[in-house]
Amino acid sequence: MDMTLALCYIYLVGALIFAETVFYIVISLAIIILGVLLGIMTYELVKITRNLRRISENLSSMSKDTEEKVREIIGRLSDSPILSFFMKKDLHNTAGQKGRNKK
Repeated sequence: MDMTLALCYIYLVGALIFAETVFYIVISLAIIILGVLLGIMTYELVKITRNLRRISENLSSMSKDTEEKVREIIGRLSDSPILSFFMKKDLHNTAGQKGRNKK
């Protein structure tokens, strides 16, 4: 009886050592895979951030160009004798002149 208990103990200890080794290998691989995935995610986020910065700069320059073109068009229209009557009327009104102070 004592011998079978010793053999059973040896067998179980061997199985536990094997299970522990497999557990450590699996955890190590999982940590490595998570590290690689984190690195890929960081790389992609940096790429996205750079693209967003370029898009923002392009939109900013386009809005400046559009503003200049609109001002140029308004200038050309105000030079027109027919439309100058209407355009100058709108250009003289300011936001500060409201109500009774409006001239």
